[in-house]
Amino acid sequence: DEDSLGLVEYAKGNVLFIEKAPQVWLFPKCSVVVIHGGVGTLAAAWTSGTPLVICPVWLDQFGNQWLNTLMGTAGLCARVDDCMPEELAYHLKTAATDPAKKRGAEAVQFSMMMDRGVQTAMEHIDDVLLEEVPSGRWQDWWS
Repeated sequence: DEDSLGLVEYAKGNVLFIEKAPQVWLFPKCSVVVIHGGVGTLAAAWTSGTPLVICPVWLDQFGNQWLNTLMGTAGLCARVDDCMPEELAYHLKTAATDPAKKRGAEAVQFSMMMDRGVQTAMEHIDDVLLEEVPSGRWQDWWS
């Protein structure tokens, strides 16, 4: 129909279609990120400092969407199968234009960067391998 043709023409001129791109590279370049809300994608989005719209599919994604909303980076969008174009457009526009959403995303980004998750994990692994294993104390965890 005519609406579909208009959308196709718009997409050809305004949407970049690529086979794959690293999220940590792509997300900071976006004004808004739309994801399903899986933990890995959510972590990449939160680390980017970009406002985020989550359209959950199942399981943990609904809880992740709720957390995202509490942190002020976007509003609650319906489940992906139930989300109407008008609702998604509203959330995209709000996320892209509301300064509070950008501030929320930047606050989450700052928190993620301060967490030192990889460094902390490495310290715990080193502790286990250098202290707990040689001393045999690791066996106490399982007894």
